[in-house]
Amino acid sequence: MRRVFFREMSAFLSTPVPYFITGIFLLASGLFFFHETAAVSLLSSRIAQTQVSAGVSLSELLLVPFFWDASMLVIFLGPLVSQGLYAGKGTPGPAYVFPVSDGKIAFGRYLAALGVLGAMLFLNAFHVAVLAFFTAPDWGIVFSSSLGLLLLGAAVLAMGAFASALTRHQASSAALAMGIALVFWTAGWFAPLMPGSTTGAVLQELSIPFHLSRFFRGMISLRDLSFFLALTVFFLGLTAIFRGGKGTGAQATPPGEFRAVRGAGFIVLLACTLLFAHLILIGHDMSGDVSSNGRNRLDLRTENIIRRLKSDVGILVFQPAGKNARGAGGLLDLFAKESRRISFSVVDPDLQPSLARRYGITRYGQAVILARGRSVVLERGGEEEIANALLSLEQGRKKNIYVLSGHGEGDIFSTGRAGLSGLRESLERSGYGVHKSILSGQDAVPWDADLLVIPGPRVELGPEELYAVSRFIEKGGSLLVALEPRTDGGLKALLAEMGVELNGAVVKDPSSRALGGDESVLVVDTYGEMKGLVGFSHTTLFPTARPLGMGRKLPPRTVVSPVARASEASRSSEAGEPGADRAGVSGGYENREGPPSIALLARKTSRTGVQAGVLVFGDADFLTNAYLNVSGNRDLAAACVGMLLHGGPYVPIDARRGDERPFVLTPAQGFAAFLFSVVLLPLPFLLAGAWFKRAEGCE
Repeated sequence: MRRVFFREMSAFLSTPVPYFITGIFLLASGLFFFHETAAVSLLSSRIAQTQVSAGVSLSELLLVPFFWDASMLVIFLGPLVSQGLYAGKGTPGPAYVFPVSDGKIAFGRYLAALGVLGAMLFLNAFHVAVLAFFTAPDWGIVFSSSLGLLLLGAAVLAMGAFASALTRHQASSAALAMGIALVFWTAGWFAPLMPGSTTGAVLQELSIPFHLSRFFRGMISLRDLSFFLALTVFFLGLTAIFRGGKGTGAQATPPGEFRAVRGAGFIVLLACTLLFAHLILIGHDMSGDVSSNGRNRLDLRTENIIRRLKSDVGILVFQPAGKNARGAGGLLDLFAKESRRISFSVVDPDLQPSLARRYGITRYGQAVILARGRSVVLERGGEEEIANALLSLEQGRKKNIYVLSGHGEGDIFSTGRAGLSGLRESLERSGYGVHKSILSGQDAVPWDADLLVIPGPRVELGPEELYAVSRFIEKGGSLLVALEPRTDGGLKALLAEMGVELNGAVVKDPSSRALGGDESVLVVDTYGEMKGLVGFSHTTLFPTARPLGMGRKLPPRTVVSPVARASEASRSSEAGEPGADRAGVSGGYENREGPPSIALLARKTSRTGVQAGVLVFGDADFLTNAYLNVSGNRDLAAACVGMLLHGGPYVPIDARRGDERPFVLTPAQGFAAFLFSVVLLPLPFLLAGAWFKRAEGCE
């Protein structure tokens, strides 16, 4: 077989066909790659201009679309590679001086075609190598995607071999092979029309995109491997049966009819074995994540929540059929694998409108969590939203958060830079109820409040409001206070009773100037060791923060712990000192031992055993829309809310986990990428094809 393979490969490479097909493949894939690269670069540029911290996932926006485009090229060009090898069918081929059957020749030609296709896909990865000069692509996804394309190509080439056995005309054979491949490509399109039926499940299982999508996400699954292997063996078996078994070469081979029957029996046995193995893997699949950053695994915090579930949970995600539905199904499958208590379904709201109306679904992407007779509608069915909804449902009653208003605080419904709509939406996605509270003229905080947030009051609270807040704390309520420098909102005495001291200083960090920023903008990466911040490692940004101190003598039954500290290089200066407010002036710093704290958590236990928690930040701007999505600000706010309400963390799953470093191409870099992918890579193969074509003409 090895001699047959090398003989067929040598004969094939002496024709212009493989060079032209490779050149066309690289040219088309290069155009697709450059288009996707330019689009991601433009998006990164726009994000940089708006100064919003948003993850740009190269895998989702560039690599995955690029490999989907490449898969279509394999569908349409793969049969041409196969027909190029079978071009000599019916005419004398390479002379064999040793006994060899037509089946071995056909299989040798198939392996030669697969070798050419493998070389094409290897060269296709050179497009992605260009990214290494600008950013850090996920090579694990590149590997798994290339493997998926190779398995797809193996199946398409087998279809081409089968089509070649049915007809002598190359054009008809190529068209037939493409048609067979497209049947398997589109089979899954009809599965959503038959939800819950066996026919729909079979169509979904026969769908090439269904199995290919996981390779493109960086997952290698035995279920998907067995599908492509079974498809390849099936069509190779049909090829062997339809070609018969005439011998060729120096000696005769066994009678063709006997060899055809023997070959058919072997193929049927192998196909049945693969089918049986595939059916087992459908329910007991084993898969591995080869992406470099674990994008296909649940966060450890999510896994802990799932393992603690004590009741059955149903998850519905409303998405139309397509790649979004496949992505949602892949995520929910990860949840279901962690616990048998979780069941899920991806629902097309256009096909099941009554179910969508029952839960008040108004747009694609929303999800519904069903547990303990309750339902929670989520605005999006991401890992973070589902995990925190599960946490909220397991903990019982929905927690209510009230945000104080009426003293110049940011408004929770305002979408401006100083508004708090981003904070409200983030907390609501996590299953909390978020409401506005006006305490003026009231003697108590709303009765159903679990947490009161006071976000940067510019005017002091009145006596009756302070009394209401004090009573709320005494009854075990939780309080989150964010205060800007130079103002305390009239809360100084109340906070002192909790062991937190305020002063009029401003924290300055000279090292911030080295990063091109103002020294009053603090970049924080040091946090307390309390339970709610275990594993929290994000950097956070605080513009113009004040230092917070612990009382020298804490009140009885009170514990104060630091939540966030500025860097070792930071110092505090009095707000009124000359130079304290002038950028570039480093004088006036007060020497203090250790870095100043900019967030403190005070817990006080009453005589009756009721514990209240007060968390104080020396900055309020970090909660506003202008800064909430910068670095880890949102995650820190969420973690602190979790500490106050649950004694443990809200689960701030990193929504940007796995996002590679975005990039912006200069005109020169864009031209270089275009030149390499569209010109330099495919040109040598096109020229080689032209040379071989001319050599054939001369003969």
